[in-house]
Formats: sequence, C-alpha cells, structure tokens
Amino acid sequence: MRDIGFMPRDYAAKMKAARTDIPDLASLKKLNGVDPGTAFLFGRSMFVWLPNDTTPDDGVTSLRPEGLPPAAAGRYRRATVAINKSQVS
Repeated sequence: MRDIGFMPRDYAAKMKAARTDIPDLASLKKLNGVDPGTAFLFGRSMFVWLPNDTTPDDGVTSLRPEGLPPAAAGRYRRATVAINKSQVS
C-alpha cells in the first residue's frame, strides 16, 4: 500500500501535535472515535486517522480499527513527507 504524504511543514506540524499515549499499533487498532486527522506517533512512524478511507488493512501502512467491519470506512494510515506536491494525499 501507499503512505499518505504531507508537505514538510505540514508533516512537522502533525508530528508536534501527534498523540504519544498509545503504546503500539495493536492498541491503536483497538481505538475508535477519534477526530479526523488525529495523528499518533510510534517511534519513527506516524499514523493519521482518515474517517473516509477504505484502503485494505495491510498491517503496515493501513490499519482498520477492530470495531469496524472490513468494508466500512475509517483507517489509520502511515504518514510520510512528500517529496513533491503530486505525492500529497
């Protein structure tokens, strides 16, 4: 799957605002009901909640919360810095 890209300034802002109270990806998958765009930081990886995303859960770049059926919208997507504007999601 593909990461979601942010321009460097936006990525830095997301990193500063990211939640660090969730200890791991398994705990993140158990979390439901966060605000759109909420970011979570785990070591060197950042995941962002996208309520309308239906990307298949691959356990690496896209995570579906356990409380949602597979076809339902809502995914935590891994975020990266986009090199150019065409890579911004």
